[in-house]
Amino acid sequence: MGIIRDMQRAHATQVADGQRANTAAAQQRDLIRRNADLAIAAAQQAASDAERQRERHRLYAEARTADAAAADAEVRARLSDLDALLLSTLDVDDHIDLAVRVGPLPDSNFVASRVGDVRRVVCASPGYFAARGIPQKPSDLAAHDCVTFDLLAPANIWSFAKGKSEESVRVHSRLTVNTAEAAVDAAIAGTGIACVLSYQAAEGLRRRALALALESFEPEPWPVNLVHAGQGPLPLKLRAFLDFAVPRLKTKLKENLRSM
Repeated sequence: MGIIRDMQRAHATQVADGQRANTAAAQQRDLIRRNADLAIAAAQQAASDAERQRERHRLYAEARTADAAAADAEVRARLSDLDALLLSTLDVDDHIDLAVRVGPLPDSNFVASRVGDVRRVVCASPGYFAARGIPQKPSDLAAHDCVTFDLLAPANIWSFAKGKSEESVRVHSRLTVNTAEAAVDAAIAGTGIACVLSYQAAEGLRRRALALALESFEPEPWPVNLVHAGQGPLPLKLRAFLDFAVPRLKTKLKENLRSM
């Protein structure tokens, strides 16, 4: 009987060892398979990224005044398969798919879709106006600290409407910056009176962190257009982008103007 029990134990041990070996082999196969799947997925992702890079659409954002001085423009795209390359200069050789232009359009062969208007506004924090007073006419700015966004206006001269003509006044720029965001932030902080485009000040005005001044002296609003080349059929991705962007930009620009 003892010999039989020993034989049974030995057999059970062999069976258990075999099962463990099979389990280990299966785990090893699963690990190899998972690693292979990961390698394949990585290769497919790399190929997909390379393909998207080759097919990347290029977007150009330019703001232009009647005097060809650059302002600030912004476009946000939420198309999952579209990469955007933002350029600072426009050249026909760049093969630009789409441009956002703020200001009067020069004569060209491009096709324009107008999406709204923007105002050039003068604003400051309520605290600044409470301490220094609200200017009633452009010449009053001479007695104030100003914040100049240098892509929109020179540091020492700002322009305003005077009837059907234009009036230029000298200002003292306590701070000159090269982004609209910095100008708005400085105005909110009470540094001085800033001159920016209406959509750039819209959030601060909505939160009542900014207040407007000299509204009756603002120049005519500038048009905002989406511009693309007019030759040949319109690419499907560009058509999809226009269908997506145009109504949203129109709504956003209207809301900005209506909230002021």
